[in-house]
Amino acid sequence: MDVIERDVTVTYIMICREQVRSSVIVNDSIMAIPSDILDDICFRFLVNLPEDQKRDPIRVCFQAELAHWFYVDFYCRDLVKYPNCREVGMKEFIRVIFNHCDFLQPLAKKVEQIIEDWRAYKTSVPTFGAILLDSSLEHVLLVQGYYASKNNWGFPKGKVNEDEDPVKCAIREVLEETSYDISAGIKHQRFVQRIVGENPVQLYIIPDVPADFPFKPSTRYEIRKIQWFRLAELPSSRQDRQFEAIGHSPNNFFTVFPFVDDIRMWAAKKNQHRAQQHQQTSAFRRVTPRSHKISPAVRNLFDSPQFHSPTPSLVVVGEPVWTAPAYPEQPSTSSTPAPSQRQNQQTPKAKTKSQAPTVAAPEAKTVNLAENIRLAKAWTNVKLDYSKGLIPINVKK
Repeated sequence: MDVIERDVTVTYIMICREQVRSSVIVNDSIMAIPSDILDDICFRFLVNLPEDQKRDPIRVCFQAELAHWFYVDFYCRDLVKYPNCREVGMKEFIRVIFNHCDFLQPLAKKVEQIIEDWRAYKTSVPTFGAILLDSSLEHVLLVQGYYASKNNWGFPKGKVNEDEDPVKCAIREVLEETSYDISAGIKHQRFVQRIVGENPVQLYIIPDVPADFPFKPSTRYEIRKIQWFRLAELPSSRQDRQFEAIGHSPNNFFTVFPFVDDIRMWAAKKNQHRAQQHQQTSAFRRVTPRSHKISPAVRNLFDSPQFHSPTPSLVVVGEPVWTAPAYPEQPSTSSTPAPSQRQNQQTPKAKTKSQAPTVAAPEAKTVNLAENIRLAKAWTNVKLDYSKGLIPINVKK
């Protein structure tokens, strides 16, 4: 047997093995999903599709993805009512769907290539979301997906729907993952854009997010934790190791660090602009004595960060502000992505988290002065519009 014949034989054997393996997987998965459940799922998500979408395997896979989330949420979790339903992965589920639905059976032999084409297409679909910063611009809100592995964290974001406006997509995704509505604070030109892996990601910067807002996801099995992180401590590259002391590695933030430098640059410009506006409109500008006539105690008060900050930070760092409750059945380890759109979901009850510790009262000698400063600054902040005159971050690819 010459080299060419041997290579052809080896290739043929490998193809046969792959076909047998796929057949075994499909058969095992079919046994894991009762036939009547498959009938119900196909009727809900696939049978009534328009004819042009039925002929598009990529569109069918997106519908099968929605069907998979529905199956996991409403069949696999209720073992009392559906004891024969076993959870399967996304690929196995799509294989079963193509072998079960009548109009998809002619494509069942090509399902492996269809799945690969669908996954490649998904990586090209843009992702939109938001960077949520507190009033001090020193803390950023990150979320952890319910199925995230290795303690990974990221910004609230998600894939854009067909013909959906990017801003509306960002508003929808942030609302689904955190229950916070960014529609009032989002600006069309205030965003950072990067290519993460092969996926284009665009995140809108949302400052002055209330630190005491009751964050929680609006769908089950999507978000496991929501937590504030110090912007200055986030890694900006894979070589940044400062988080290892608290049990994190740069790889836990691989979707975050491409944006960190731009966020810090924007926050610095924003704080500089705020300081200039505050200096120009300060209620004490005309009555402040010359520096050589100010006592050291008063000068220290005016130079303190509390005086120059719009409001004291209430951010709790180091512990989640929301953690997923114990659902009826804990999901098994799976590579299935967390759902971004669910049907007929119940909002999980968020656990109550304590806020930042109470700030100690100032010394008796300066209590009245500090209170007057706080009231004057609060009035000043109401009158100012900090969004004017800011230079948006350059878009980089």
